[in-house]
Amino acid sequence: MAVSKVKKLQLVAHARCRGEILTVLRRLGTVHISDVSEILPEAENAFPPFIDKTIEQVETRLARIRFCSDFLNKFVDKPSFLEALVTPKPIFTPEELESRLADFDTDHFHDQCKQNERELADIGGQIEKNETLAEDVGHWRDLDCAVEHIHDAETTRLTLGICELSAYEPMVEEISDATDLFHQEIIGRSRTAISMLMAYHTSAEDTVAPILRQYGWRAVRFPGLEGAPTEVLERLGELNKTLGERREELRERIIKDLVPKRDTLLLLLDHYAQELETLRIQHKFLFTSHTFRINGWVVAKGEEELRRQVEQTTDVVEIQCSDPGPDDEVPILLSNHRMVEPFALVTELYGRPQYTEFDPTPLLAPFFAVFFGICLGDGGYGLILIIGSLLALKKLPLQGGTKRLVQMLLASGIATTIFGVITGGIFGIEVVKLPSILQSLVIFNPTEDIIGFLYLAFAIGIFQMLFGIGVKVVHSVREGDITAAILEQGIWIFFIISIAPLGFKYLFAGEVGADIISLGSKGSVLTGIIIILFGARQQITFKVMRLCKHIGLGSLGDVQDTVDYVLSGILFFLGRLSLGILFFFKSLIDYFGDVLSYSRLMALGLATAFLGMVINQIATMALGIPYGVGLVLFVAILVFGHTFNLVINCLSAFVHTLRLQYLEFFSKFFVGGGVPFTPFAEERKYTSIQLGSGDSTSQANR
Repeated sequence: MAVSKVKKLQLVAHARCRGEILTVLRRLGTVHISDVSEILPEAENAFPPFIDKTIEQVETRLARIRFCSDFLNKFVDKPSFLEALVTPKPIFTPEELESRLADFDTDHFHDQCKQNERELADIGGQIEKNETLAEDVGHWRDLDCAVEHIHDAETTRLTLGICELSAYEPMVEEISDATDLFHQEIIGRSRTAISMLMAYHTSAEDTVAPILRQYGWRAVRFPGLEGAPTEVLERLGELNKTLGERREELRERIIKDLVPKRDTLLLLLDHYAQELETLRIQHKFLFTSHTFRINGWVVAKGEEELRRQVEQTTDVVEIQCSDPGPDDEVPILLSNHRMVEPFALVTELYGRPQYTEFDPTPLLAPFFAVFFGICLGDGGYGLILIIGSLLALKKLPLQGGTKRLVQMLLASGIATTIFGVITGGIFGIEVVKLPSILQSLVIFNPTEDIIGFLYLAFAIGIFQMLFGIGVKVVHSVREGDITAAILEQGIWIFFIISIAPLGFKYLFAGEVGADIISLGSKGSVLTGIIIILFGARQQITFKVMRLCKHIGLGSLGDVQDTVDYVLSGILFFLGRLSLGILFFFKSLIDYFGDVLSYSRLMALGLATAFLGMVINQIATMALGIPYGVGLVLFVAILVFGHTFNLVINCLSAFVHTLRLQYLEFFSKFFVGGGVPFTPFAEERKYTSIQLGSGDSTSQANR
């Protein structure tokens, strides 16, 4: 079982050594801290009030550092995805951390960033305002008088305005028909509007104004501006040029003086994030006026080291460790051999096992790799996955889930290569065109024996299903439920083995010997009867007893009247038999559907093979184009086509293999629902701390 053994932890110590003990726990990273404060009313927990005050201070400092970091990120080029993968985290020594904590004035640096941000915002706002004004004035570029001279006189209305192009002629015509005391002059014209100068006598105000409103006339004024529009535009351009130069000078100063501090900011972000977590986790402690208590879980193999380091720190501490009780909700920590550890990613995506369950990771790992290999099914593609994964693991600073995913692709690439070689799948090349040494390794060709490939997929599926049921049998035996192991799980193994040859013969027209058919028929009937009578006995018995109680007969052990006893017995038997038959056929249909699901292995494997062959045929057709064009197209089609085929079918292989594990395999034995073991540990998101030669505390996000 790959679920790590953990022990229940209770630690009681004097309050004065709380900081030192927390430092030890965080450095070890083997303790999962539970919320012990829930066992006592809040009034009885003497929680130190200074902790919440300190949390507020750290949160404020962290927010300021994060603001500075986000502000400076605007002045550096954002790395590409590959650059972000290749670029390692900044590395610091503990001495550098202490030095920068002491020397770096966070408040002063925050004020500098804030001031620069405000200044840049002011400059940007002024430039935007000037650009908007220049755009408005630009409509009147052809006006040959100063804008301040465009104003009403004693008896004349003189104004600039804009109307829609479609409204211009009817508006002017209607005003001209209504009064002669009117003059207009077009200043500018665009695709949708006309800019114009309009003048009319004040006596025609009541006539002209309603018409202007009717046609959407919009008066334009430029208060505070002086000079002709061309002069205004020139002044605005000069002003924006000066502002732009000022903004560029400010940016250069920020890049020169502030951006070099980004690594320090990242270091402080990690440091104060850890300090904040250390403070917040103390809400889970119990406090008295002089002591504090921690409840949690410790990895069993780390118990002695925990005792040793804590007791070296202080002698006023008591540590008690005990095995989990039957009612304890034990946090789950998975621990596997490094060969199967990457596949824990699949388990964790689904859910962690319960403490008494098997960890499915080592069980699913070979199935996942093999199924992926069958779905992709091309040895050339598998070789590319192997090379790419090895290069990524060697050259890139991968951590956490990303590293495990690449390791999974490496194992799956090996399986793909092996399956591709034994089936003749090499970059979609026909088997007869492969080198003789590769042809000699071909066991069967799926593209020529599709039905055989389908049978292989079904056989693999049945094997995995039986394996999953077998795991459940072992789990039931280990829990002491021998009856369930035999009558609810083990009997299905014999039934599926018995009925498999019958299904192969009568559903798929396969050839099966008469002796095997006879034996399978007898075995399936016998095991089927046992399943009907005894399968799912607890659930069915509970439902039948509820039915008896519902109609007033009670349970068999409760009735006293002979007639009621007989009726209860008959009803119980008939109900048990009926529900047993329903359960049997429902389960049979479910198992049959599960077997059919494995046909996707065949479908995806053939899709990769046939698409690769089509790509090769298209590339060969293009090769006949003269003047070297055909050769270029030949190479381009092969590279692009096989890259597309590899990527799209890798994705399909991963998703469908994942589905087979979750729905068809896990459903046979895996319950899940375990609580993750979350250790109180060093977690650095942006930087690494170098402890010694080559060792660091750098950890990926959990």
